[in-house]
Amino acid sequence: MCNIRKEGLRDNNTEDIAQTKNKPPRGIGVDVWNRLVDYWLSEKFQKRSVSAKANRSALPDAAVHSGGSVSFGMTKERMVR
Repeated sequence: MCNIRKEGLRDNNTEDIAQTKNKPPRGIGVDVWNRLVDYWLSEKFQKRSVSAKANRSALPDAAVHSGGSVSFGMTKERMVR
């Protein structure tokens, strides 16, 4: 979902998601886009976004799920070294 939001902002040459209403990126219907914009502007989403941002920055050295195609066995072996 993050990519489609960025695409909508880029296509409309703005950083304000409210300005993209009724101007969806290619491949998304106007009604669907407008519902997404309304959700992103909602108080519920804003609270969740602030909370998630605080959680991510609280533990900058925390493990992230970016192992890719490396197996758990290989990861374990690397950690032992």
